[in-house]
Amino acid sequence: DDCPCISCEYDRSNLGCTHPHKCASQAKRLLDNLEPKWDPRQGMNNDALDLDEEDKIRNGANTALELPMVFDPNCETGSNLSDVFRIFAGTRTE
Repeated sequence: DDCPCISCEYDRSNLGCTHPHKCASQAKRLLDNLEPKWDPRQGMNNDALDLDEEDKIRNGANTALELPMVFDPNCETGSNLSDVFRIFAGTRTE
């Protein structure tokens, strides 16, 4: 795998990949099989689930009062994706 392109050279020297062109081609094949909703190469998913302004204002007030809120399906964070996952489980009583 002696592809001289900048991307392959970077992958060889910085990521230690011995077959960067082969890896990139396989990754593309895998991504090409994803539905558009799950494909990270697509833009933002326009699913029309955005909260309206009234819900956003109500959620802000309810947060301060510790009241129930309307779920906001938009997941925007500047941190790692793993920081936004939450598991909701009841308490176990034995």
